[in-house]
Amino acid sequence: MRIKEYVKPATLEDAYRVLHKGGNNVILAGCTLLRTRNVDIDIAIDLSRLGLRYITVTEKQIEMGAMTTLRDMEVHAELSMLFSGILPKTVQFGSVQLRNMATVGATAYCRFGLSDSLTALVSLEAEVSFFRAGKVKLAQFLEQGMPNDILEKIIIPLDTSVAAFQAVRKAYNDFALLNTAVAQNGSGLKIVIGARPGRPKVAVSASQYLTQSNFTENDISKAAALAAGELSFSDDMAGSGEYRRLICEKIVRQAVKEVLR
Repeated sequence: MRIKEYVKPATLEDAYRVLHKGGNNVILAGCTLLRTRNVDIDIAIDLSRLGLRYITVTEKQIEMGAMTTLRDMEVHAELSMLFSGILPKTVQFGSVQLRNMATVGATAYCRFGLSDSLTALVSLEAEVSFFRAGKVKLAQFLEQGMPNDILEKIIIPLDTSVAAFQAVRKAYNDFALLNTAVAQNGSGLKIVIGARPGRPKVAVSASQYLTQSNFTENDISKAAALAAGELSFSDDMAGSGEYRRLICEKIVRQAVKEVLR
């Protein structure tokens, strides 16, 4: 990473204006991924003066500023008591030093396919809020992207009563080979699969079947099989797509049983 000019705007308006001054201007967050890339940046825009590092819990929702670190999520007392503590569980990879750098905003904006936290956030019906474009469902953003805008915050409604997260990884602090989050709210259950190694996606057919079922052992197994069958799984250095498909059923069953416990 080579930077020609570095700026630290005082307002989001200034940051947005600089971002659009040229095609090779880049927002800086934790830089855990950006620093590994061999790229030339005309203007690097540091958002650290804009007050975007916060976690606010109200009666209806949680708001997390884009500069909130994964470590902030991990140690936040109120987050550990909401949604069965699912959010802190999804940011325990790597070292503490890494989690003190990586931000929730950059993880979402980069649509990082191996992220545990994005899988959980999609299951919780989270939205992302942009400076110009406004709010959009996180699941929609992960599919379509949002060119040249600044992510301000992530919003999580407090509609979910219970949730569970499961993952398979080679070591405790490694990226997951596959992960799943299952959440239950007033409209039913939602099954999300991530680290396929593609971006998290809702297993729509499996979620609909499970919501309308009687939650028997056979129902849970069929929903898990539907989830493994309706999504795609790919090969990478960590494992094959076929292996991911095989373990998908197991971790989905575990997560569903945890939610229904």
